[in-house]
Amino acid sequence: MALILAKAIATKFVQLNEVQNSPIDHLILEFTTLKAHNIKQLKSLKITKNNLSTIGTHPDFGNVTLQQLIATWAVHALSHIGQISRVMAKQYTKEVGPRIDFLEILKK
Repeated sequence: MALILAKAIATKFVQLNEVQNSPIDHLILEFTTLKAHNIKQLKSLKITKNNLSTIGTHPDFGNVTLQQLIATWAVHALSHIGQISRVMAKQYTKEVGPRIDFLEILKK
């Protein structure tokens, strides 16, 4: 089950050099589309609470539970959302003027 899930939710983003010149709206649409597809696949597996303790073997981390795999996938997606937010916020660096000192997102 864990291997099936890993394949079902694996998101293949294009390499960094291919996306650097892509418009942000295109990247957001691609991200949204991929996530919607992955969630649909995840739901189709009809995972129950009993399945969450299923153990699989990760090539780098060894034994992991299905719950750990799903949680990692969710946090990974949130990391991408954070990246998108920072890129969008940086567009307004000059416009915020002296208030930049109060906007942590612009300091990263």
